[in-house]
Amino acid sequence: MKRLAISIVDALRRRAERSDRLWVLDGDLGDSYGLYDALGRPVFSRFVQAGIAEQALIGVAAGLAASGQWPWVFSFSAFLCHRAADQIRTCVASQGLPVVMIGSHAGAASGTNGASHASLSDLGVLASIGGVDLWAPADAADIELIVGSLVDSPRPAYVRTSREPVGDLRLPAGVVRGNGVVGETVLLSCGYASHWAQEAEQALTADGVPIPWRHIAHVCEAVLAQWIASQPRLQGIVVLEDHGPAGGLADTVRRIAPPGVTVRALSWPSGWYGESGAIADLRRAHGLDTGALVRRIKEYMT
Repeated sequence: MKRLAISIVDALRRRAERSDRLWVLDGDLGDSYGLYDALGRPVFSRFVQAGIAEQALIGVAAGLAASGQWPWVFSFSAFLCHRAADQIRTCVASQGLPVVMIGSHAGAASGTNGASHASLSDLGVLASIGGVDLWAPADAADIELIVGSLVDSPRPAYVRTSREPVGDLRLPAGVVRGNGVVGETVLLSCGYASHWAQEAEQALTADGVPIPWRHIAHVCEAVLAQWIASQPRLQGIVVLEDHGPAGGLADTVRRIAPPGVTVRALSWPSGWYGESGAIADLRRAHGLDTGALVRRIKEYMT
């Protein structure tokens, strides 16, 4: 298992060898996701170290993009999406410049760093700005899909990844990935929370209560609308996400859900900004551990 930001770096390194327009920029946190070798040297030849200055980081990336280059920016999600929000709005989104932003350490898992490093509203911030593709991958298959898409068709994009190392989901690759079960109520998840969804889905199946489960890495109204249109029996969607209650996947689904389809959210609580601790303990404290998820999902299925 590894951090998905490291998987992104690995995928980019393979593609950077074939393109002299691909740049990587770092906000002085590259040791967290493999931007340096064992001797502390950057692993990319076209590399900019902007330091702890996220606003300048985005400004430099926008300048490169305006000059015909394809910059990929790496920082922690909490700093990138909040401290540099105005630069993202003004310099990237409104101009349609192909800057790809990798927000590592997104969600509640911040280890001992606590609330200052947790990122529970990043999708909401960027969704309100608009003009930026939003991605929440869960495993290596998602990373290959996302990196390939954004390298082949450069555009403004944000990719959120957790600090927690992950394995692969037991689902076939694709834009919308599912367990093959059909029914009226569907469990829908994205990003790191899809690993929680997988645990809950397996527990429900063991209890004799199989539930349709779908993982989506692209938090996009058009993709979601196409999927919903393909589900004629759909009556309820239970959204599970490693995000706060506003602006994330659940809110995106609510905007497009047709009449008669109930949308319920399982997320971090409103007014909670994260805290120090192991992610398993935080999940248990806020009703997102597997046992609690199973109980709540069963209630929503009745």
